[in-house]
Amino acid sequence: MCHPSKKYETALEFIETGRGVFWSQALQLRTPVDQLQAVDPDLAQKLRDVSRALEAGALRDVSKDADEPEEHIISWGEASGSLPQAGCRLGGAPRPDSGTRWFSRLYAAEDILLPLRSGEKSDSPPRIWWLPTGPFTSLPLHAAGVFDGEQDQREFVGDYVVSSYIPTINALLVPPSQSALAALKMLAVIQPNAPGQRPLKAVGEELSRIEKRVSSSVLQSYGISGRPAHVENVVAQLPTASIVHFACHGVQNPYNPLDSALLLEEQLKVTRLMELQIPHASLVFLSACQTAMGDDRLPDEAMHLAATLLFAGYRSAVATLWSIQDEDGPTVADSFYEYLTRKQEDHLQGVPQVAQAAYALHTAVRKLRDDRCSFVRWIPFIHMGL
Repeated sequence: MCHPSKKYETALEFIETGRGVFWSQALQLRTPVDQLQAVDPDLAQKLRDVSRALEAGALRDVSKDADEPEEHIISWGEASGSLPQAGCRLGGAPRPDSGTRWFSRLYAAEDILLPLRSGEKSDSPPRIWWLPTGPFTSLPLHAAGVFDGEQDQREFVGDYVVSSYIPTINALLVPPSQSALAALKMLAVIQPNAPGQRPLKAVGEELSRIEKRVSSSVLQSYGISGRPAHVENVVAQLPTASIVHFACHGVQNPYNPLDSALLLEEQLKVTRLMELQIPHASLVFLSACQTAMGDDRLPDEAMHLAATLLFAGYRSAVATLWSIQDEDGPTVADSFYEYLTRKQEDHLQGVPQVAQAAYALHTAVRKLRDDRCSFVRWIPFIHMGL
């Protein structure tokens, strides 16, 4: 519509106005009051109280009446038989070539790669933020590429850039809260035996890998002996943590996305997360399934767990587009936190540097690819936010 006259800025304004409407309206109730706090603390607190009351009222009205589905299968045409079933971290490994043929032709990879080729392949590529709209919100643009043919003819987006996704342009403009700059604390939550779910044997190893990388002085864990991952206990700790890592089952409700949840001892639902005020929020790692899979009927609303936590205040999120292999959790977490804690000064040894999260995930996913893991095992991991 705007191509002949090249009114790209106008087109971008229209896109921004028409997407993420729910989050945009909700975020208006979370305007930072740091400057007002410095001048008039009492007035700042009154403004927070009014905003929270308005927000609580909005959340009560947003749920939709719909029957709960028994399960949901990610299905992209002929690809449905190649992709893992949604709803859980999976055991066992797909064939190494599973999904490669259909995905390399699933969408016009050449159209995506062409503008990136103006740069060079690099071990330290620049950042890019993807803001897909409409049907493109269901496609892993970060993995577009040519994967068949001779080795020297293969290429994909990750050869040229480090990818992140954002739900809206405004997500790039939100300044960090001053309280987010306070002393760092990390919360790690695992759930190896969620009620009614298949046991996750690898989440204990995932926590062990994190403990080897992150200093015990900043790390607190739940889901271990003597400290079970009850929702109330975890929710009570979230406001004090800068970094949170969840390793558990996750479920996306396609009929009511706000009922999507992380499966701990109980369900930690999107609606509960939306109610939280997390002043120190910086980075959340969702090592669970479907945490970035939205509602295909509302593709521009980004109604999923990762977007919820960005709304709650986290500036950066690692999430998944579909089910992941249980055994891949420890590998990705180990590489991720190794990157975040490398080259630290003595007093910061073992303290993750969250500004490098996108690069850390890029490196961790590259390790899966280098280990010749199947195609559908490394694609689901994505970075969102700053």
